[in-house]
Amino acid sequence: MKNGWTCLAWLALAASAAAEPMTWEACVRRAAALNPTLVAAREQFSAAEFNVGSAKSASRPQLSLGGSAEHAEQDGVASGGDASMSVSASAEQTLYTGGRNAASVDAARAALDSARADYERADAEVTYNLRRAFVNLLLAQEQVEVLRQIEQRRRDNLELVNLRYEGGREHKGSLALIQASLNQAEIQVRQGQREVEAARRILLRTMGEERADDTLTVSGSLTCRPAPDSVDWQAEAEGTPAYAQALASTRSAEAGVRSARSGYRPDISLSATAGRSGNEDVFDTDRWAAGVRLSFPLWSGGRTRYEVASARASLARAEAQESETVNGLINDLNESWVSYCNAVENVVVQESYFAAADLRAEIAREQYGAGLLTFENWDVIENDRISYQRQLLQSQQQALLAEAAWRYVTGRGDFPAENEVSR
Repeated sequence: MKNGWTCLAWLALAASAAAEPMTWEACVRRAAALNPTLVAAREQFSAAEFNVGSAKSASRPQLSLGGSAEHAEQDGVASGGDASMSVSASAEQTLYTGGRNAASVDAARAALDSARADYERADAEVTYNLRRAFVNLLLAQEQVEVLRQIEQRRRDNLELVNLRYEGGREHKGSLALIQASLNQAEIQVRQGQREVEAARRILLRTMGEERADDTLTVSGSLTCRPAPDSVDWQAEAEGTPAYAQALASTRSAEAGVRSARSGYRPDISLSATAGRSGNEDVFDTDRWAAGVRLSFPLWSGGRTRYEVASARASLARAEAQESETVNGLINDLNESWVSYCNAVENVVVQESYFAAADLRAEIAREQYGAGLLTFENWDVIENDRISYQRQLLQSQQQALLAEAAWRYVTGRGDFPAENEVSR
């Protein structure tokens, strides 16, 4: 019900602010309430917390109440003395199970750590997918604006060439070429608008929103944070959900070994019962009992020995997978970090290229207008400027996606678990 009210609140908020561009923080809040992957992982985490409490209950006193009533007849004749009734209360306290109960609690706690790691993995995955969808829509919006600027620039260039053509200083081929460039710019604007629509639908679905919203826009910057200069690879690897998952598997396997070994040890428990019985006439017979139960396994046909051997093999496998996980994570971290650093540096390079191309294009426009530059040379410079402007946008997108990929590999997300238990 809590999630239902949260979803309704978000729908009302979305309807009232449909025309306002959504920030990254607003997208995160909406996804936290609606994304099914996060909801499922959150509920799995809650179930694992309850399972820990269930495992602990085996070591606590077990209390129960009972009652019975019986009516008997013989040859169709009933007798009041033949009706019997009883009520009783019993209690049992486990004293020792050879470590089986403690191992069950440890296994449940390991399962809780595994569920926490699953949630952190889902957190990082949804954050990455949401960030990618957000950046793609932001870029698509920015690209449409750039394409409109290019279209207007092509239109201005057409007027300039047309004036020179009418003055007899330019030939018809140049006019036809610049007209074709304008037609291409107009088509590219329409293509860019379709990309905005597609990116909008992807972002809505990534947030978990099933309704279409043709008015959705986002706001933000295409500037990413700088990549870290140095990385402690071992620490980063051990801070990821994948490593936490491997560590939880090892702890669960250790608990499995202890649980299997308990088959060699006795079970000891205390029990007590008190009750009253009687019939319809007299209900005053009291009874109580207390005792200690000891059960020591002598021979199980070899089952316990095989169970211990199997549990030890599972533990050895979990430990090997833990080491393998660290090695694989360090490799992934290295590759992601290199891509992140390269993408950030590439933005700086593309900014320099575009700044130079923009300055060069302005100078060339003046030279062409004054008749100091041929149309062919001027057209090449104009095309270079447009190309570098679009390359700059793409490099900014790649840097933002590389940053998102780095955060994903390191297991960082923007959706902390509710009521998370400290490790």
